[in-house]
Amino acid sequence: MWLLGVRLTRWARWRTPRSTARLLLKLAHAERSSFYDLIEAANGSADLERRAQYLRHATDEQRHAAIFRLRALELDPSLASAPFHVDFEHLFSSLGEPRFLGVVHLGERRGRAQLTLYRDELVDRDVKTRALFDAILKDEAHHESYTEALVTPAARRWAWWWEAGRSWRRLGARPTRALFTLSMWVVFGLMAPFSWVSRRLRRLPTGWQKP
Repeated sequence: MWLLGVRLTRWARWRTPRSTARLLLKLAHAERSSFYDLIEAANGSADLERRAQYLRHATDEQRHAAIFRLRALELDPSLASAPFHVDFEHLFSSLGEPRFLGVVHLGERRGRAQLTLYRDELVDRDVKTRALFDAILKDEAHHESYTEALVTPAARRWAWWWEAGRSWRRLGARPTRALFTLSMWVVFGLMAPFSWVSRRLRRLPTGWQKP
């Protein structure tokens, strides 16, 4: 279902260099956010082999974020001043390692499918950006493979429901903010005449007044 939504927005992605650059910045944000969660996992895991895998994964995510950002700024240098915030969700410490692996594996699988779609859309459009996706997809395939070998079936099922719940909350956040903003404008608009009348009725006297 989520992939259908990605397909339906194809027309807006590659319309202009600026729209492509904005998409690449979003991808850089996602990769950089994953970096922090994986560094936490590398520091927190009790298994030395998994710690090494997490660290390698984190290094890849950091490199991907830099590549996406550099290409975005090549396409639209004006975005250099755009804020570049990251989300650090502390997934390893809050979920525990088995569920963390489930979430990471699901994210890598979806991410690889999404980047593959983007890569295929760029045939005869943007050769340089397409080559960038090709290079990064090799790392994504490895990330999906090693997490698949580590994740348990129970953690995989749990991650699916957890991700569905998070997507639903994110989907509801935008209309909620828009509804709140609209309702505040309506309230302020309705209160404005009463405020004006109140000021007229309570005019303070002018000039010097005796105490």
